[in-house]
Amino acid sequence: MLASTQTKLTASSHGDSAIDSGRIRSRLENISIRLFYAAAAAIPLLTARSVNAQTSLTYLVVPPSGSLPGAGNDGPGVYSLPGYGNVEVTMSNPNPSPLGATYFDQLNAYNETTNNAVENAHYGSFTWGTDTQRFDVYNSVPSNETYQFNFTFLSGAPNPADLYFVVDGLAVGTTATVSQAGNLVGEYQFPYSAYYPAGPSSTTLYGVVGPETFSSAGDGDPLNTGWALWQPSSSILNNTGTGGGGTLSFDVNQIPGDGIGFTVGYTTVPEPTSLGLLCVGTMGLLSRRRRRASEKSFAA
Repeated sequence: MLASTQTKLTASSHGDSAIDSGRIRSRLENISIRLFYAAAAAIPLLTARSVNAQTSLTYLVVPPSGSLPGAGNDGPGVYSLPGYGNVEVTMSNPNPSPLGATYFDQLNAYNETTNNAVENAHYGSFTWGTDTQRFDVYNSVPSNETYQFNFTFLSGAPNPADLYFVVDGLAVGTTATVSQAGNLVGEYQFPYSAYYPAGPSSTTLYGVVGPETFSSAGDGDPLNTGWALWQPSSSILNNTGTGGGGTLSFDVNQIPGDGIGFTVGYTTVPEPTSLGLLCVGTMGLLSRRRRRASEKSFAA
């Protein structure tokens, strides 16, 4: 009788253990399924920019003052782009007289965010820190100057989805034509301030006077457009120079008395594809842990 009772108790305890193991497995499966669907739902949100999306940028590390190296201040100069590597900067073919580039500390662009409502609606907004030192080219002669401003990528091919170029300070009548197709994705309009008594800046136009050409709408300061962000729509082409990652150039036609600026920005925010792979990897780990828990419960 006693042996029979023990047998029943043992059977009952094994039955309870099996029930508990089943409950644990069921809970783990429910948690895994919820995480999977949450990750799947998040991926479309990450792949499409919305009005509320915001991207953080860092810019080329440029001194706040001084001049581009070279006998005519036309380069080459090599600078670090955080998130990417080294970028070489040069000027070429100034006409009718030599021009050089200096460094300019754009104080009124510190810690700002793009504020063009139309561009923000299409591409989201962009924000950055205080690293808004750029290259400045001033035309001091009484006639238009034409030249090319070049960025050569020395650390391999940059990801075009992370790459941005700044075109800043165009006067009405000045144009800058970029060497490949892309999109004007945002602009910070400089308001009136102690730093900018002539504000607000005029709106930057793109592709109006010619394909891939920047110009001014002339709806504000006639001598200055805002801090405009342009992004290539494909990999950088090797149009000029011999850099391993290609060269992007701006062909400029600059009116007398105008000073304009250029720099490069980059973002290291993970791409949606990478985030999707991370989610898949997480699901794999959860599945592995679930199998281990199941094996232990059956072994018991």
